[in-house]
Amino acid sequence: MVKIITKSNTDEIAESIALAIADSPAKLIRIEGVCGSGKTTIAQKLQARGVGLHINADHFAGRPAVATPYPGCVKQNEFDAAIADAIKTGKAVILDAVCLGEVAPVQRWGRGLNIYVKMLSFNSVDPIWHVGFNLEDEPPINEPDRSVHLYHLKYQPHMNADLIVEFPADGRRLSEVPFSRERCFDPSSSRLDIGSK
Repeated sequence: MVKIITKSNTDEIAESIALAIADSPAKLIRIEGVCGSGKTTIAQKLQARGVGLHINADHFAGRPAVATPYPGCVKQNEFDAAIADAIKTGKAVILDAVCLGEVAPVQRWGRGLNIYVKMLSFNSVDPIWHVGFNLEDEPPINEPDRSVHLYHLKYQPHMNADLIVEFPADGRRLSEVPFSRERCFDPSSSRLDIGSK
């Protein structure tokens, strides 16, 4: 069953994740989400709380002159070496990236704990995860948006995570009144943990 944690901001999200995994034997924490969803911010805050060592795939990504799918932009040997070095420390390792299953395959590094980050829009009482609607459209043309879209269709990280964390976009607060999750695109087997306002 997927646990969904809804909080007001990334500080509350990081605190909730740290508490949720305090007794976890997982030595690998995989954080996924679309571009700009808050993955790196949350991973940095987890590292600051002593949860583990953070490795961001974007630090190993170049900008080719020709539009290239995200996995092809990552300097894979350097990224792999950084992961291997972090694992050797014996500390938990926090990986964050779009297309994480392709740049850090489970077959090589293990499944660990999979966390998916959603940024919700609260322009009305009921929140909307716009990405869910976008995934029903044709893939965008520009990279890395195209490769992220296709990755979501193939791997469905938003449906196969162990933990989904979500917070309102644009610094908004959670709604004071109960809201419908109809447009949040929750996995069918999920359990909610809606947090402080």
